[in-house]
Parts: sequence; structure tokens; C-alpha cells
Amino acid sequence: MKINNSDEHRQKPALSVWFVIASMAAVVSASPAGAQGCVAGRCPIGPPPGLYDMGLELGDRPFAGLQMSLGYRWLRSDRHFIGNDEQEEREEQGSEVVTELGTFNLGFHYAFTPRFAFSLDAAWVENHRSSPVYLENNRELPVVGRWNSGASGFGDMRLGLHAWVWDPAGHGSPQAGLHGKNAVAAPAPSPLRGNLRISLGVDMPTGEKDVMSYRKTYRNGRIVSTDFPQPVDQSIQPGDGGWGIPVDLYGYYNLTETISTYLQASYLITPETDNGVPTFRSNPYEAVMSIGDTFMVRSGVEWALSREHGITLGLGLRSEGQPVEDLVGSSDGFRRPGMNIAVEPSLTWMKNGWSASLSVPVVFYNERFQSVPDQQWQQATGIPRHGDASFADYYVMLSIGRQF
Repeated sequence: MKINNSDEHRQKPALSVWFVIASMAAVVSASPAGAQGCVAGRCPIGPPPGLYDMGLELGDRPFAGLQMSLGYRWLRSDRHFIGNDEQEEREEQGSEVVTELGTFNLGFHYAFTPRFAFSLDAAWVENHRSSPVYLENNRELPVVGRWNSGASGFGDMRLGLHAWVWDPAGHGSPQAGLHGKNAVAAPAPSPLRGNLRISLGVDMPTGEKDVMSYRKTYRNGRIVSTDFPQPVDQSIQPGDGGWGIPVDLYGYYNLTETISTYLQASYLITPETDNGVPTFRSNPYEAVMSIGDTFMVRSGVEWALSREHGITLGLGLRSEGQPVEDLVGSSDGFRRPGMNIAVEPSLTWMKNGWSASLSVPVVFYNERFQSVPDQQWQQATGIPRHGDASFADYYVMLSIGRQF
């Protein structure tokens, strides 16, 4: 357990600075394990989507050997929704909750052959949250101030196994025997027009689930800190405290020598119910933090703008979220289930064993689902209840990589 001072945990390097650090590290390209369902301010820890999830190494670039990666994902959520109705009055009142999430991912990917691969991903998070303080601690009264909390540290680690359904080397690919820099630089397309990759892994609870902070409250006519620390909000905890089983399916099809389509579906199965960390929320059914499943679906088109310079453009749709009920096990405990839908443009460069990508999904639809505790409260009291959640307008994903 770690205690963070709520007002000192605010400063962090600018995004451009971290990008320079990532470039100098020379250890990046994204891992294929990276399903990232991020909704309502909660991103499950794991590799941010990048080159392998974009499919830009597929078909005409089968590769065997080691790849190292460094990725970064950032978002800022401050727009509140109940269902798909935006609570615009929160901004007018100054009562919106502002959450910033930054996730760094260091990945190691080793392909035994162009068909079978293994990956290991470790994350570091820098998360911050700004919340309103109400007069007399009553949400019906005006906001008189704000308090900041934060959490940083190692997130949950992930191991993954990956296999192509059809062997790239078995379909006459001229690059099947090449490695490292030559595998990326080879311009000739493969006769294999499409393929499907299946990934299965384990998500390990290595991140802290109970980072603590002294919250701010209104007492005796002024804003003061609580007498004892409490866990920071679930949205910024480095880990969720549970084991998970990430499953990922990725398919692509080359329409022409320069244009291809892709479809990816990822799901994180979390068999455990909750992590036992108290929330101090008013709803008794939300007394502890839930360990919830997450999902991500994306599809689109990629265009090889310049094979000589290794530049590819992409455009598609992307949806991420957390379901109300888990696929396996109970769904009790506090969570903010919901989903978003975004337009996802991307730009990728690959040349001489190096690779870099930038993806900026722009969200146009948000929905916060009614959670299991909301339903339990409603059934027990007869009073309708549907919690809200804050969503981001867009998020940024960067990845830089090296093949050896």
C-alpha cells in the first residue's frame, strides 16, 4: 500500500518530452497482446495498441526474431454521461471530475517462426484525478473547491502466445526466411492475401490496487484533509488486483498491393469478483472495487502511401468499454461499465528495422451503462439509480520499435 499526497501529485513531463525519451530508449514497437478497453476513465493495464495491432507487419512482412517496444497512451476524461445523455450542467457548475491517464508500456516480442510468437509486456502508469469539493459536502450545494489525487507505479504485467492460422511461410511468401532489418525493408508483397491471428495470454496483478491519499472535505467552514487516508478512485489505481485471461483475434485482407482491411476483437476475462479494496461510497452494494472484464473492437482500411519510405495511413472505427456483467464469475462490486465509439486515424513508418506509429481515436459516442450495484439498489429500495461516468473526447497512442 502506498500513500500519495493529493496536492503534490500533479506535475508530469509534457507528452513531447516523453516521446523524446521513448525515441532515445530505442526499444519499441507494439506488442500483439494489447487489448485496451478504456472507458469511464479506467484503462486496464497492458500494452497500448500499436504496430502489431495495426497489422502493418502482416502478409508481406513475416518476421522471426526479437522485437522490443515502448509505447505510450494518454487520455483526459471530463465529460459526464448517464446512459448516452451528457450531463452538460456538470461543466457549467464546475463539478466535473477530470481524470488524466498516462500508460507507458515496455514490450518484448519473440517470434520463434513467422507463425508462432511469445510476448511479455510491463507497464508504468502516471494517473491524476481532480474532483470537486461541495459546500457542506452536499452535492446539491455549490462547489467551493477542488482536490487532486494521483497514483503512479508499475501496472499489471501480461504474457501472451500468438499464432497465425495459416503459415505465412507456407504460402510462398518471398520474405519468409528473412530476419530483422531485411524482413522490414523487403518491398515485395506476399501471395497470401489474408490471415487470422489468435492470441491467448495471462494478465498478472503486479500493479498496486490500493494506493491511498488524504482526501479533501468541507468542515467547519473550510476545506481540510481527511483524518486518515483512503484509496484513490478506481479509475487511477495502477492495477485492478486480479488475474485475467486476454483473448485477441486479428484478421486482415489485402485488397490490392497497397490497400488492406483489418478487423480486431479483444476481450479480457476476469474470473475474480472484487479485490477487497474499500470505496467509501454511499451505495452499500459498491462497498468494494470490482474486477471487471474489458473489450475492444476495431476495423478499418490501411493504405501503403509509400513503400519506399515505409509510410502507411489508416482509417477505421474503434470501440472500447467494460460490460455490465463479466463473462465468467460474479459482477458484484463497484465499477463504471460503459463504452465509446471513435473514428481512428493512424500514421505508421517502418524502415530498416525501425518502426513508429501514431494513432488518435476521436470519440463521437459515449454511453455509461447501469451497473450491477445500481440494479441491486433499485431492486432493494424501489428508487431508480443510474451512476454517471466521465469520458474522453480523444486519446493518443504512440509507439516506437526495433526489430533485431
